Amino acid sequence: MKKILVTGGTGAVGKYIVDDLVQHGYAVGVLDLAAPARSDVAHHVVDVLQLDAVLQAMAGYDAVMHVAGIPHPLNDPAKRVFDVNVNGTFNVLEAAAQHGIAKVVFTSSESTMGFAFAAHRLAPLYIPVDESHPARPQDPYGLSKVVSEQICKTYTERYGMRTVCLRMPWVWLPDDAQRPFYRSLVAEYPNWFKNIWTFVDARDVATAHRLALETDLEHQHETFFITGPHNWTGRDGRALMAEFWPEVTQFASDFAGADPLISHAKAARLLGYKPLYGVQEVLGSSSI
Repeated sequence: MKKILVTGGTGAVGKYIVDDLVQHGYAVGVLDLAAPARSDVAHHVVDVLQLDAVLQAMAGYDAVMHVAGIPHPLNDPAKRVFDVNVNGTFNVLEAAAQHGIAKVVFTSSESTMGFAFAAHRLAPLYIPVDESHPARPQDPYGLSKVVSEQICKTYTERYGMRTVCLRMPWVWLPDDAQRPFYRSLVAEYPNWFKNIWTFVDARDVATAHRLALETDLEHQHETFFITGPHNWTGRDGRALMAEFWPEVTQFASDFAGADPLISHAKAARLLGYKPLYGVQEVLGSSSI
């Protein structure tokens, strides 16, 4: 049985990752200042900004999922967003390297592309956006994820450890308390054009992390977008782009209907990822 350390394992997304790993037979430790809800995981009360403490906590683990970090740039000063995300990632990769850990899965973000928090209008170059699209963040959060992905790549090149960066869009939680808000997103979709209406259910996020852990990829460092099965409006994607992003004229020939505007095709091909939860499954209704 492999032992997996999950940083940020008590967070809104991290707890789904922990639950999924435990359900699939892994021995799991959580590195987080807050205590996990479950009693069958080890808890390391550690701040990712403290390298010595991270190093001590990581002893004995076979792989790491680095989920900890500030999840957006809206509630914290720019310097704190960048410092926590970048220095936390450095500490986790440095500790993993010192322990000879073979694989780190990093929870990145589609904010590497820059769309969601752009200060100035920033259109995709083509649809669907894929891993070849250039990263153009204008905000400290997106920038922190770009730098963190480079940290992963650097540690792969230096030490030979496998690193997998999973870029998540807006993660929706299958939580009764959240459903009214998600319904408002669907109803008020014109207000959210900067996000290009891309989401993923937390349960699919957890599955993607486990697949990244379990899959032996050809390349030691890889990056994947992990998205839901369709855009959250349920409307035709080409029509949405024509209305809100008319400057975008390049579309993949097979892009059709309500396909997600950020593609998870690479993850489907190389990880076997297939999102199971659409808007209807999150909301428990016929909303889409």
